[in-house]
Parts: sequence; C-alpha cells; structure tokens
Amino acid sequence: MPNIFTFATSELSTSAFYAWLLENLNPKYTSTPAIKQAALDFTNHCLTKVSIPTLAVADIKALEVATEYPLNPNCRIDIYAKFTRYGEDPIHLFIENKVQANETKKDQLVQYHDEIKNKETKGHITGDIAEIYLKSGYDFADPLCYKDIKGIVVSKGAFKKINWQDLWAIFSPHRAIGSDFVRDMAACVENKYNFIDNQRSATTLADFTLSDHVGQSFLLQIIFHSYFTTNAPLYTSTANSRTRTHYNNKCYLQVGNSRGRSWTKFVPCQGQDILKCRIEKLAGGYFLRLGIYIPKADLPTKLTYIKTQRDKMHDEIDVAGLSFIEKLLPRRGNPSAIFFAQIYLDSKTNTPSMADLQKLNSVVQNYISMKP
Repeated sequence: MPNIFTFATSELSTSAFYAWLLENLNPKYTSTPAIKQAALDFTNHCLTKVSIPTLAVADIKALEVATEYPLNPNCRIDIYAKFTRYGEDPIHLFIENKVQANETKKDQLVQYHDEIKNKETKGHITGDIAEIYLKSGYDFADPLCYKDIKGIVVSKGAFKKINWQDLWAIFSPHRAIGSDFVRDMAACVENKYNFIDNQRSATTLADFTLSDHVGQSFLLQIIFHSYFTTNAPLYTSTANSRTRTHYNNKCYLQVGNSRGRSWTKFVPCQGQDILKCRIEKLAGGYFLRLGIYIPKADLPTKLTYIKTQRDKMHDEIDVAGLSFIEKLLPRRGNPSAIFFAQIYLDSKTNTPSMADLQKLNSVVQNYISMKP
C-alpha cells in the first residue's frame, strides 16, 4: 500500500496525525492497546524532555486535544493537549510542529512561551506545562537559540526540541503495528532517519545527495572541516530576511532555493563581509563556487578591489596545486556577488576526491587571513 505521508506532508496534515494519535489516550475511546502504547510513547517522550514524570494509561482521567489552539486572538499553536489525572494536577502539552520549514520568525517560540506563561499567571491553566518544538525535518537550521538585535545569544523560551532522531526512537518499535497511520508514520520516519544518517556518514562525493539541503550541508561541513567543531548548530541570526545557522563563532550555513533548486552557502564569520562558498545547481549540474560580496557603494576603487580579491584567491588555488578548480573572471555589470572559482561536482569521470576537496579548507583560511 502507498504511504499516506508521501502525500500528507504539510504541517496541517502532520499536526492532524499527532493530534489523532494523542486522542487515542482519551478514556472514552476503545483504541487497541498497541495504538494506545504508541500514543503513550510519543506523550512520554515529550514529557521526559521537560522533566515531567511519565504517564501510564491508567493515570488519565480525561483528555482534551485541539489543533490550531489559540494562545491569544492573534496567536495559535499547532497542537494542545490537556491530560486530567487522577489525584494529580493536569498536564498541559503545547506542541509547535514544523516539517521542513523553520520558524515563521526568529522569536516565534519566545512569543508562544510568553503567552503560555501569561495564561498560567492569570490562572487559566494550572499544573505541569510541557512546551515542545516538533521538528521532523533535518533541524540544522533550527537551534533553540538566536542572536537578538544587540548580538546577544538568547534562548527561545522553555521549548524543548523533538527532532528526527527522537521520532525514530518513538516510532521504530511500532513499525509492525496494526494501524495504517502509525505504521506509515514509522516508515516515513525510518526513511528520513536513514537518509539523514547516510548523508552524515558519507565519505565520497558520490555518496552525497546534492539536490537536497541536507547533503549540501554535510558536504560543506566535511570540506571546511576546521570551521565545524560540531555538526550541532548553536544559534541562528537573521540578515535580509534570511536565516543564518551558526555552528560556532567561526562560521555559519545558510540555505535557500532559487527557481526551485536548493542551494547551501558556507561563510566563515571572519570573512563574512567578503567570502562565500556556495553549492548550487547551474546549467550542466551542481557546482561549488567560491566568491565574494562586492561593496554596495559605487566606489571608484571597486574594480581594483575586485581584481585584488580575484588575484588573491587564484594565487591561493595555485599554491595549493588544485588543478581541478576552474578559475573565473568577474562578470561585467554590478551584481551583489562575484565568483572567482568553481568546482564541478557532477562529473562521473574526473570527480575530485574528498581529500582534494578538503584542501579548499586551507585555501579559505589563507584567503581570509589576507583580508584587507
């Protein structure tokens, strides 16, 4: 049978599934023990994230579940569940669900947290509160911290993340369950887990799926290895409405789409005013391109500046002996960025080895050390 989650990929569809799954714990329904256990595993994984004691089915006296739950007239969270317990205060579970997208705005979770605390302060909710950020896609662009307007790293409220690894732990034991919905979700999570895990452990260029942000991201992390002390992001920042994912204070990655094609950009923070390394699809296949942002002001020295930067990069390429790199001359006109070199990544015969590609790490290090 086809997997329903091949088609039900939106946040509304997946939120409906998680709400349905939770509702199976409602005592008024005679759901099978297997489905109740899957729902309980999901619930308890969320509660454990926020250090709330786990539930048993027998603990639940009543249950209310809602999607698009209003925190205020202008603010709705994707999923809300209230567990009324025998002899205990209730548990309030708030879930913000994201599939492939990132937050709508960088402080979205902070706003939700503030609204939840406001309800608690006014006595509208009492008992234990669990705030969960459910991120089923690869979460490299969604750390739970961001840089505010003053450049200070701040936490996004009290939300804890459930990511693709957590979902695998929750649903993998239920791959043979009698419910089509739960079985399909388990298979969907398994496929995603295997894909991400394969991309993370890839060792040759042919192993990376260059059409996907995940493959592009891990390839850039391997090439520019000295800049990534971990593949877990620390915080995000925003510039020109685009999210930058910082892995440390040395670099960031930024993802996007151009004409429906995924691209991922690596920028060393020391050289963020001038240097960028970008994987994208052009005519003929996928390329890794190295270039600079040119000054916005129409300076008399702009052409001299561009030529100087081009010569520096070409000199570094020559010193490293990287003959597989194609040197480029700046285009005419006044684009926002100019590329000085590119590597063709799609060749089946003359593909550079990972060892050769990793030599770009020293090229970038040496180039930005000469930044004017």
